[in-house]
Amino acid sequence: MKQKIGTQKNENILTYLYVGLFIVLIPLVYVTKALDAAMLPRFFAWGCGLLVFSFLLFSKEKNILGQLTPSKILKNRFVVLLTIIVIFSGLSLFNAINPSEGIFDLFKSIFTLYFLIISILFFRRFPKAFLKTATVITLVSIFHSLSGILEYIAFVVPNPDKILETGRSVLYKVTGVMAHKNQLVIALYLTIPFSVYTVLFQKGVWQKIAWLSLLLVLINVFMLKTRSVFLAILIGGIISSTIFILHKNGVLKDSNKIIRYLKFGIIGFFGIFIILIAAIKLTGNGKKATKVVQNTSMAVLKLAKKSDFWRLKVWHGTTKMALKNPVLGVGSGNWKIQIPQYYKVKNLNRKPTWRRPHNDFFWLFAEIGIVGCLAYISLFVGAFLMLLRLIFVADNQKNRLFYTVLLGVIVGYSIISFVSFPYERINHQVYISLIFAVITTFFYKEVKTDGDKSVSIKHYSYIGYGIILMGIIFGGTALASEINRKKAKQAVKKQAWTNVHKFIDKAFSPFTTLDFAGTPLPAIKGLAFYHQKKFDAATAEFLKALKYNPHHADVITDLASVYLAQKKYTEAIELLEKALIYVPKFEKALINLSIIYYQEGDKQKSYEALLRCRENTRNQTVLRNKRALEKELKMK
Repeated sequence: MKQKIGTQKNENILTYLYVGLFIVLIPLVYVTKALDAAMLPRFFAWGCGLLVFSFLLFSKEKNILGQLTPSKILKNRFVVLLTIIVIFSGLSLFNAINPSEGIFDLFKSIFTLYFLIISILFFRRFPKAFLKTATVITLVSIFHSLSGILEYIAFVVPNPDKILETGRSVLYKVTGVMAHKNQLVIALYLTIPFSVYTVLFQKGVWQKIAWLSLLLVLINVFMLKTRSVFLAILIGGIISSTIFILHKNGVLKDSNKIIRYLKFGIIGFFGIFIILIAAIKLTGNGKKATKVVQNTSMAVLKLAKKSDFWRLKVWHGTTKMALKNPVLGVGSGNWKIQIPQYYKVKNLNRKPTWRRPHNDFFWLFAEIGIVGCLAYISLFVGAFLMLLRLIFVADNQKNRLFYTVLLGVIVGYSIISFVSFPYERINHQVYISLIFAVITTFFYKEVKTDGDKSVSIKHYSYIGYGIILMGIIFGGTALASEINRKKAKQAVKKQAWTNVHKFIDKAFSPFTTLDFAGTPLPAIKGLAFYHQKKFDAATAEFLKALKYNPHHADVITDLASVYLAQKKYTEAIELLEKALIYVPKFEKALINLSIIYYQEGDKQKSYEALLRCRENTRNQTVLRNKRALEKELKMK
C-alpha cells in the first residue's frame, strides 16, 4: 500500500512538473530585450526544463523504463529518425561557410530528441498522466486563443483596413504568446488532439471546457486568416474522416495489407526521388528540375498574394542550393548565408530578410542534405502508418476517434511544414515531439507489447545531462549576445559609436558571429569605425564580417563605402558590382557607383548607374542626382 501511495505521489509531482515546465511555462517566456523575444529565451527555458525534469524523473523512478529496455527505446522509429537528423545536422557543419550558425539548430534537434525520449518514458511509466496533460493543454489552448482574440479586438476591430509601417495588414499586430500571428495559430492547431482527448475521456465541466477550446481555436484560424492551418484542417480532416468512415463501414478490413501497400509505395517514391536527384546531379540538369518544381508549386497552390511570388522564388533558389549540395547540404543554419547566390529577382532592391525558405522540407534538404530531409519526412510517414494501424486495432470507438484526429493533425502539420516554418519554433517542436511520444505510447499499449524487463538507465542519464547542460550554456551565451546586439542596434540609431563597440564586443564570440537575420556582428562595429572616420579599422572589421557571411550585400556595399572614402575606386567598383549580382537594384550600391564614376569624370557612366535603379524609385538621392546629371549632360 505504501509503495502504491508513493508511486501515485511521484506521478502527481512529475505530471505537474511536466506540464508546468513544457506546456505552461515555455510559451510564456518572452524577453523583450532580445532581438527575437521568443526564440532563444524559449530555447534556454526548454533546456533548463529538460535538465530539471529528467533529473527528477530518473532519480524518483528507479525502474522508469518499465517494459522498455534502452535498446527498445533506441530502436523506436521516431528516436531513430530524429537521431539521423541530429547526426546529419552535425555532419553538415563540415560543409558550412559558418559552422557556428548551425549550433543552435543542432542543439534544438538534440533537445527535441531528448524531450521525445523522456516523454515516452514518462507516459509509459504513468499512462494515466496523459489525461491530466491533455486537460492542462486544453486550458493553455483557451488562454492562448483568448490572447489572440483580445488583441484582434484591440488592434483590428477599430481599424480593419489599417496598413502597418512594414506594409502588412493590421492583422499582423495580433501575435498572442508568439512572435507572429501564423505561428500562434499553428501552435493552437497542435493542441486540437489534446482537446479532443479531453472531450472523449473527461466528463462534466471539463468536457465543456474542451469543447470551448476547440471552438476558440477555429475562431482564431478563420479570424487571423492563416491559410496554411486552414488547408491543414481541410485536407487533414478529409483524409482522416474518410479513413474513419470507410473502416467503420467495413470497407477497409485488412490493415496489414493496406499498410504493406503503403510502405511499398512510399519506399518506391523515395527510391525514385533519390535516383532523380542523383541523375540531376550527374547530368547537370538542375536548372530544368528547379523550374519544374517552381511551375508545379505555382500550379498546385494557385496563390495570388504578392508575398507568394517571393515565396516561390525563394523555393526555386532553395532547390538549386539543395541540388548543388545534395549529400551534406550547405550546413545547418547556413541557408540564410547562402541564399543570395541562388535567389535571383531582377527588380530586387534590397537584401532579402527571410531567415528560412518557408518550407521545412526544402530547408532541411538545402541545409543538412537528402538523408536528413528524408528522415524528417519519414517522421510523418511513420506516424501516419502507426496511427493507421492503431485505428484498425483500437478496442473502442473513443480511442479510434482519437487516433483518427491525431492522423489528421499529422497530415495537416505536414502541409503546414510545406508552406511555413514550424520546424524553427520551440513551441511547435515541443508539441510535435509530444504527439510522437503519445503515438508511441499508445502503439506499444495496443499493438506492440514486450515482456517486463527492468534495466538501469543511470549511465545513460549522465550522458543526457551533460549534453543538455552544454545546450543550456550555449543558449545562455546566445541569448546574452542577442541582448547586447539589440543594445548595439539602439546605439547605432543614436550614433553613439563608442557604445556600439562596447556592446558588439560583448555580443561577439566564436559561437555567436551573426544576428538572427544573418548580419555579421563585426559589420556593426565596422560601421561605427566608418562613421568615426577610422577607415583602416573599419576595413578590418568588414573583411572579418565577410568571412562569416560573404554574400551579404549590405556588408559588401559598406566595405565599398570605406574604399570610396579612401578614393580606392577600383576596389570599390569591384565590390559594388559584386553586391549588385545579389541585389540587382540595390540603390545604396548604385548611388555609390554613380558617385565613383562622377568623381572619375565619367558623367555618362555615372548617369547610367542611376538608370539601373528601379523606374518607380522614390529614393530622393537617386532622383536628385539624376536631375543634376541630366542638366550637366544637357538632356531634355
